[in-house]
Amino acid sequence: GEIPLGRGIEGEITLGRVIGSQQILLALESGCVVALDLTGKLLWKNQLRSPVNSVAFGDINGDGATEIVAGADDGHVCALNADGKLLWKHKMPKLDSGNLWALATPRVVRVRCADLDGDGRDEIVAGVGNLHLHVLAGDGRRVKSGLDWARTGLRKLPPAKGAARELWRRFSWGTWNAFTFGDLDGDGRLEIIGGPGMPPKAAASPGWILRADGEILAELDLDGWAGGINAVVAGDFAGNGKSLIALGTMKGYVRLYRPPTRLGEKIPLKPGQVVMDHTSGQNAKHLLRPPQLLWERNLGDLITGVAVLSAGTDADLIAAGSTTGYVTAFDIGGNKQWSRNVGSAVVGLLVGGRFDSEKKQLAIACKDGGVWLLDRSGDVIARTALGGVIHRMTVLKQPALPVSLLVADSGGRLRCLR
Repeated sequence: GEIPLGRGIEGEITLGRVIGSQQILLALESGCVVALDLTGKLLWKNQLRSPVNSVAFGDINGDGATEIVAGADDGHVCALNADGKLLWKHKMPKLDSGNLWALATPRVVRVRCADLDGDGRDEIVAGVGNLHLHVLAGDGRRVKSGLDWARTGLRKLPPAKGAARELWRRFSWGTWNAFTFGDLDGDGRLEIIGGPGMPPKAAASPGWILRADGEILAELDLDGWAGGINAVVAGDFAGNGKSLIALGTMKGYVRLYRPPTRLGEKIPLKPGQVVMDHTSGQNAKHLLRPPQLLWERNLGDLITGVAVLSAGTDADLIAAGSTTGYVTAFDIGGNKQWSRNVGSAVVGLLVGGRFDSEKKQLAIACKDGGVWLLDRSGDVIARTALGGVIHRMTVLKQPALPVSLLVADSGGRLRCLR
């Protein structure tokens, strides 16, 4: 089926469970947040004041109900209830980075919800164009920490008006538009894994593994000057109970990391050793124990998606797509298993269950409007040409029905493919 939405879906499509049933959320260039049921029927819409870039679900106040969080171009993070009514909005600051070439706009590029500290309430993590990653509490509470909040790069913030409170913000040379969460050290709390993916053209910044309170635990290489991260996934890909991190960079690298056993351990500098602190531009006082780089491969241009293909007892495969128009899969050891030319720049990759089994297949969205479905061996199961530029794609799972794909394009059409 197809639903016309009037203007392009430049933001996101996401699915979440609200009051016992799943909803499809859309972030629209028109400034509207739209909720549909799984058949495409309109449930509600809320017109915000500027284009909406990102939407997420989460229980942000611990009441057991799911709220909706939206990030907008005008710098607002907005919280809505299950019926789409505005609960509060929080204005992100325009922060002066001290550099004329860094515009430092408060545009909210990405929002995600996750219970970082394990208290049953989701925090809101926002990548913002003011060159900071922000973490908000949706119910006005504040965390306590023994960190030195006054140091450069991580700042404790005064109380703000409204129901949201900013817990911390961390500076980096770019906007965090790609990040994920995972309990990498087994302590029962989530870490934030990611980094700037929309950097200024004259800066170098690493990716980071961050503790729930914003402390840097480890750095991830993002190729130095004008580098950045476009895709990241974390999980037990090798099936041995240990977490790994797979990421794709703006300079075409796919990397697989193993987090350090002693995550966050500080290593003293050697006599005469000089290392730059990327948050302050000054000399660092110590090193952090680095993650182990298991392998890296370059695919020739910007990596636009990374996905993990698993199938029963078989070892996982790491697939990556790029603007070259190729999708390539590697095993855990970094050996190339297959490569597929899909004819146009890859917009995104998704993994979903097969129509006839629990085995996984890879869905690929392309800039020319093509959608491809590959099996784990890289063979083509199906393909279709939709026309228009595809912006977003997500997997739709409905009870007693085959797995479907939701695809949104620049013409404002939302299509369900089965």
